[in-house]
Amino acid sequence: MYGTSAAAANTSGAIALVMSANPQLDARTIKHTLATTARKLDGNNAGVDINFTDVNGDVVSYNAIPGWQQNAAGYNVHPFYGLGAIDVDAAVAMAQQTTALLPTLQVSDWHTANTELTIPDANVNGVQDTLAITGNLTIEAVQLKLSIDHTRMRDLAIELISPSGTRSVLLSPRTGLINATGTLVQNALLLSQHFYGESAAGQWEIRLIDTDNGTSQTLLYNEQAGLLSMNDTNNNVDGTVLSWSLRFYGH
Repeated sequence: MYGTSAAAANTSGAIALVMSANPQLDARTIKHTLATTARKLDGNNAGVDINFTDVNGDVVSYNAIPGWQQNAAGYNVHPFYGLGAIDVDAAVAMAQQTTALLPTLQVSDWHTANTELTIPDANVNGVQDTLAITGNLTIEAVQLKLSIDHTRMRDLAIELISPSGTRSVLLSPRTGLINATGTLVQNALLLSQHFYGESAAGQWEIRLIDTDNGTSQTLLYNEQAGLLSMNDTNNNVDGTVLSWSLRFYGH
């Protein structure tokens, strides 16, 4: 069962079982228990690559949805499956043996880079920037705040790469934002769990890639009107990253 409706019900039941095994656990420790005991499924799922014609007329490939990765803390992560499938037997067994809660939650200040960056049109290399973090927090989640000026947002991929090399695609191209044209995106918030358990300290990298030179469109289906084409016109100027910031949740 892969739908969010089924996932919510199954996860709620699993959490109830874990809580019944050890009622003293709080929400974050239960999350940690589920993450630690989760099992990898669909192990051969390699994610999704897309091909596009770049600004030079060459057909290039971009890994828009990564396959399974093991982050530096040993957790398996995948955009489709998160930290994996819940193993309720293992989670209950771990809960019964757990005698201490996770340390108090710490939320860092925003760490901000205000340098404007040009996002080249239809270029698989995109644009990169880095931010040095000194606080040695054990990560529970990472939040990215981003301001962008781009007239065809559906072309963009947004990646965050940890100091350990774990790559999280926070926004895949050709998904969502299909009608976000000619608009300024200000202080958009994106969050990733892919760095769970890693250290926040070190050089963090952001990458933005424009994956279309105007040769593709977005098709919508309406029962009365049939197929509707959107995003028919490519951006005529390169996009710009106006600012980006990171905030860490952890202990």
